[in-house]
Amino acid sequence: MMAMSGSKVEPIYLMLALAIDRLSLLVWANTEDARKGKNKPQMLVELLTEEKAESKGEYHTFNSGEDFEKMRNEIIQRGNG
Repeated sequence: MMAMSGSKVEPIYLMLALAIDRLSLLVWANTEDARKGKNKPQMLVELLTEEKAESKGEYHTFNSGEDFEKMRNEIIQRGNG
């Protein structure tokens, strides 16, 4: 089943990595680094799956509110059409 889905990691290990990632984020959130927005912990799930939001196209940045609205309208149009 793992080969069919293209997964390289067993589901139990992904679940454990997710739990560790969430715990590390909770601990980090209570630090001075978190308040300054630096030294965010690296996510194990990303390391195990070799995926990042940016590489999958799920993470976008915008230079202006107009750029954001344009992308938003494009997404809405794709959803309706």
